[in-house]
Amino acid sequence: SLPATKRDMVVRLLEFPERVVEFDGTSLSWSDVRYPGVWGPSIDTVIFAKALKKLFTRTAYLKSVKSLLEIGCGSGFLTKYILKKKKSAGGDMEYAHLMDINQDALLCSMDNLKEVQGRTLISYTLNQAKKPISIIHPYDLIICNPPYIPKPHQNPKNPFEGLFLYKEIFRLAPVMLHSNS
Repeated sequence: SLPATKRDMVVRLLEFPERVVEFDGTSLSWSDVRYPGVWGPSIDTVIFAKALKKLFTRTAYLKSVKSLLEIGCGSGFLTKYILKKKKSAGGDMEYAHLMDINQDALLCSMDNLKEVQGRTLISYTLNQAKKPISIIHPYDLIICNPPYIPKPHQNPKNPFEGLFLYKEIFRLAPVMLHSNS
């Protein structure tokens, strides 16, 4: 019931500077000190991973996914989870592309994906808040789990609040997704 800025401040004060998140055999160590301003994995990340786990029970679907785009990658946990699932299904992802508006998030993702990269070609793009997304080619799977949900008493100058990114993804979906995805 606190205004958004006070609520976020209280949450930040109560968080530990380092934490480990583990779900379904994928774990990630994350530090706010090492990667300042990077959104670390939290409960919404695990809920998203649970949804992916359910989707990936369709083994034929998982095997058909050759390329991945994660928009707003943060720590890289979700891409790490997908790469591990793909490997356990019998192969590496051909291509994964991660985007974020925070350079430290891209560095954090790079560090966290080293152990699962295998033969997957991974690239990274530093985007700018509220600027159009630019892609090179379509992907089989696009994921996005950033903290862009509007909050009560939101600050219009905060690029982490609002629905701009989701509108942009829906607008570009026809060109970002392969036609068979």
